Amino acid sequence: MLTIESVEVHLDSLHKGQNELREDVRELRADNKSLRDKVDTLDKKIDAVDKSLSDTDLFRQFRQGDVSMERWDRVATTGDRLRQALSFLYY
Repeated sequence: MLTIESVEVHLDSLHKGQNELREDVRELRADNKSLRDKVDTLDKKIDAVDKSLSDTDLFRQFRQGDVSMERWDRVATTGDRLRQALSFLYY
């Protein structure tokens, strides 16, 4: 059976939960703004690096696919890495 007191207690509980949710939303919005600012800053830094590198011949060749990245992690030992590096010098 519902009483006025039990309804009031339930409403107080709902209001408290609502206030907590509002505070959580405020915190999420602040975090979201902070993350957006960091992403914007990172985008600007990446653009600056890209612009700086695009002036070099090697980077342009790399971007066009003329120069490929070597996979040094596939070579088993340090000796194999050195032999591979020497083969590039004397090819």
